[in-house]
Amino acid sequence: MKVVYPICCGVNVHKSFLVATIIKTDGIMPKFLKKRFSMFNNSILQFKQWLIDIDCYDVCIESTGKYPIRILREYIRYSSKLSSCKSSEKNRFQNSFTVCNVALILSSATCSVNQ
Repeated sequence: MKVVYPICCGVNVHKSFLVATIIKTDGIMPKFLKKRFSMFNNSILQFKQWLIDIDCYDVCIESTGKYPIRILREYIRYSSKLSSCKSSEKNRFQNSFTVCNVALILSSATCSVNQ
């Protein structure tokens, strides 16, 4: 098998930290260097310097495309739930007037202000 990238890094991104693994293929057996970094700016700069010191310029990061979609779905579900609760409360309010035999009639004549 042909080695395309003699030195490369794979990054696994978590919520509060990232784990980077560098694979170096100097000979037959590859060497693995693994390090963990926090998500603070100074630690990310240390990660960058670590890659530069090892001459690693090829980095592969996991695909996180499903996470923005998941958050969007949660927002849509929450919005739908709020809308449903609002409709439910309106119906409950209207039903209480019906049970009490109260009718509200609004017309433009009653809403105007007489001076």
